[in-house]
Amino acid sequence: MAAEEGEDGGMSYYAVLNVPREATTEEIKRAYRQLASVFHPDKHADEELRVQAQEAFSRLQEAYEVLSDPSKRDIYDAYGREGLSSGLEVGAKLQSTEERRAAWKAFLDEQERKRQDALSNHRGTYLCRLDATALAHGAPRAPSMRMVMASNAVEIPLEVGGADGGTVTVQGQALLRTHPRLPGTMLGSGSVLAGYRRSLGDSNTIDGSVQVGVLWLVLGV
Repeated sequence: MAAEEGEDGGMSYYAVLNVPREATTEEIKRAYRQLASVFHPDKHADEELRVQAQEAFSRLQEAYEVLSDPSKRDIYDAYGREGLSSGLEVGAKLQSTEERRAAWKAFLDEQERKRQDALSNHRGTYLCRLDATALAHGAPRAPSMRMVMASNAVEIPLEVGGADGGTVTVQGQALLRTHPRLPGTMLGSGSVLAGYRRSLGDSNTIDGSVQVGVLWLVLGV
């Protein structure tokens, strides 16, 4: 009989222990003990056979560790070996292959989103300046805003076929300040800079950028 394959292409833990997927915990334990008594390295004097037995015994231990633990077994049944190494948890048991695949894809998508967030180098600066002169002199008047500034930048590394695809940089800045000649009016300005840089070797680099600026007035402040 051909050995059962897992979803990752390797021999499944059930095949390693030679038990069906619906095997009980007691049946799994009994199968492990029987096979362990055969493949234990100490039972083989020949060095080559001992090495082969050690490999088989290690696979038995790995399979038994998972299938004898109800929680690990549920994760393995739903998502395979990769699910065990990902820290994934299983709540209500999924009923179909389609449900398992959909849940696994959603989990991988979330992991990729977190990875991309970690790769993005984000920097931000925020500054607000108020005039509280009236309060210092005891006048019952709220502080007035003189200037607000915000600046943000993010660097996003790209991949092309698994190789370095360069870095995209997006930087934005906005400034709102009191108009020097129009009382009660704020003057605003801002800009957005987008750039791309990629190294092609020790002396060759692709580098380019585009910048757009805006200007506006806020009346009645």
